[in-house]
Amino acid sequence: MLKPNRRRSGDEDTKCEPCGTHATMVNYIAPHKGDKHLFQSRSNWQAICAPCHNGAVQSSEGRPV
Repeated sequence: MLKPNRRRSGDEDTKCEPCGTHATMVNYIAPHKGDKHLFQSRSNWQAICAPCHNGAVQSSEGRPV
């Protein structure tokens, strides 16, 4: 099963959806903010690499990078 902050599947070639490099994390398309349904909903997951997650995603959520 997919787990947040891990690869989207067992496929070692999962690509980062924003940039196309190797994805190492899962990002939430809609921030879950504690909502278990959004947290567990695979349709709300996006494969992402650490640089994209730690840069654009964190800054768009108003978090320090």
